[in-house]
Amino acid sequence: MMNEEQKQNPDAPQKFDYSRQEEEIHKAFEAHERNMMAALARVKEYTLKELANQKKTMLDGLKTVSSKPQKSPEDAFGSLLNITLPLFDNLNHLQEKLNNVVPAKQLYVNIYTDLTNKIKLDGEQRKQGKKTFDLICDYEKRKKLGLDAKDLYDDNMMRYLVLKTFKKSAGDIFTLASGYYLKDFVPKDKPLVVKSIGGGPASDLCGLLSAVIDLNLKEIECEILDFNAEGWASVVNDLLPPIIKANAKKLGAGDTNIKVKWTKFDMCFENESQLIPKADIFTIAWALNESNLNVKIWEKIFAENPGAYFFFVEGERGPLEALVAVLGERKFDFNSYESPRRLAVLPKGI
Repeated sequence: MMNEEQKQNPDAPQKFDYSRQEEEIHKAFEAHERNMMAALARVKEYTLKELANQKKTMLDGLKTVSSKPQKSPEDAFGSLLNITLPLFDNLNHLQEKLNNVVPAKQLYVNIYTDLTNKIKLDGEQRKQGKKTFDLICDYEKRKKLGLDAKDLYDDNMMRYLVLKTFKKSAGDIFTLASGYYLKDFVPKDKPLVVKSIGGGPASDLCGLLSAVIDLNLKEIECEILDFNAEGWASVVNDLLPPIIKANAKKLGAGDTNIKVKWTKFDMCFENESQLIPKADIFTIAWALNESNLNVKIWEKIFAENPGAYFFFVEGERGPLEALVAVLGERKFDFNSYESPRRLAVLPKGI
């Protein structure tokens, strides 16, 4: 029924009673909320059940190995790897599933997609880049030939490396860093300082950014410390910063000021006047194997950054074991029975 005012002006906007619709919408929202809570409960139940299964597999496997005599320490280590490699692969896949529901993970994935769409190699360039890249990755061959990895970086190889490894390196650091609750750690009244040692094209940096981009930070100062800083900057400096900014904005972090720069840095510290880097968070991914490890310098880096996190990812366990040996009482998480090896050095007091 139209009231008197509506009869006189039937074309005028009318007020409707939405109370019934509002009630339906509220009920629909509450139903979705219940469904999501139930889904979270199922995920938790599944995760705990899977963890229990993996733990039983581990205990049974260790029991079997310990009951059999081994001919040498190498054989014993190999027997353990037969158990631990599939075990930790499964655990990493489980963590990946959990990380997939975190929107911030999409940051490094989108950065990789946008960056690789702009980096091009023709067939011959890709072939040459792959050849050099394979040599860099062949530690034993490089040692026999007396080749230093830092002498092998050319434009084709660097572009090939971006296409081949950027996403993996970023994912390795994201998986490691996202296992730590950094919300209470990051500074609220000053920029978060992140330094990637041997960070190349900033792949591990982008993985770390994905782990902190949703923490409402005002500013993140990022520095890639690399012996080939000039080369990497020539390949990605004009491309990467605007790509990071655009994708951070898509995830609601457009107000976060992210600064990125490359600086020449020698991990061997052959130049003794080189300053010890300082930061809130360090990332070092697939870099220790490319230089002669200067343990004394790393001991000094740890000592001068007592409040920092260090996130390492490495193929060989030797370099990481050498670093663990100089940590003293500082807490760390390290697993040499998985591939790749990951080491997280925690700030003092945590």
